[in-house]
Amino acid sequence: MLTNPLIATVLIFALIALGEWLSIISRARIPMLLTAMTGYLVLVWTGIFPGNILEKSQFAALGAILIGPAIVHMGTLIPLSLLRSQIKAVFIALSGIIMSSAVILIVVSLIFDYATAVAGVGPLSGGNYCINYYF
Repeated sequence: MLTNPLIATVLIFALIALGEWLSIISRARIPMLLTAMTGYLVLVWTGIFPGNILEKSQFAALGAILIGPAIVHMGTLIPLSLLRSQIKAVFIALSGIIMSSAVILIVVSLIFDYATAVAGVGPLSGGNYCINYYF
């Protein structure tokens, strides 16, 4: 039954929904991600979920597809007037990302190869690593 990708995905989404519900009820005193990850861990350890439920659910592929729309959606939530009023903070954040990327590319390229440096720039400068794979 849990080899069906649709059922596996629904079960993982149910864990996330349970975590969200607990977070809302407790007024964020119980974090959603902690609840979902703890529930997943307990269900795998007890044998209710198979160890490869994430591969069966195609959840990582869905997450990879939705990264772009999620980033665009988060960017559209910020009013342009708010960005204009905080232009110094925007420039500081952008310069921090550019400087950290440059330092990572230079230092890591000297120790490892360039491909490793490029692969590390995103996660180390605040990018979104595929958390679903390690969930």
